[in-house]
Amino acid sequence: MKATNGVGKLNKIDDCYISSTMAGNGNLYASDNDIEMYFDNIPDISDKKSAKYNDETGIGRSAPIKAYANSDNRNISVECHFFVQEKSGNRSAKTILATLRWLEAHTYPEDDPAPYSPPPIMKIKCKEILSTLPLCVVLLDYNVKFDSSVPWDEETGVPYKVDVSLNFEVVYNSSELPYAQDIRVTGGDD
Repeated sequence: MKATNGVGKLNKIDDCYISSTMAGNGNLYASDNDIEMYFDNIPDISDKKSAKYNDETGIGRSAPIKAYANSDNRNISVECHFFVQEKSGNRSAKTILATLRWLEAHTYPEDDPAPYSPPPIMKIKCKEILSTLPLCVVLLDYNVKFDSSVPWDEETGVPYKVDVSLNFEVVYNSSELPYAQDIRVTGGDD
């Protein structure tokens, strides 16, 4: 697969996307629908998880035994790069704005939060970097950088290059929590 088509426009990467059941306000970036945002360039991704082990002592031991206590949340950070590549369509300045608003909306409850409202769940996939199947995630925060060193769209004010940092926590159904075997085989999506 080539990164660009014959006229220099970036090609959509079919299995590299973020999706949600929460609809956006129009089609999203590099997509023909309002619930999936596709990447047309590989994003910068970092993946972090840590485990805690307790020291268990025993009579006659010169050093304690390490016993698994629990793990912290798996955190995934994604740096997205959006480029205005057309006046109208799914890579236009207006589509980038619609995609930003859709991403931002995921840091708010979908409905009235009383007494409890679960967070909006998203799915993320980027080839097999994170997992073989899409991972369920919650968007914790976002940071948008409007690049002032490039030209901008006169109608919207959106620069032709926009960088967005997204920080997610992976969430699992409590009956399907992953163990080491799941991570080794599939990346934790079972």
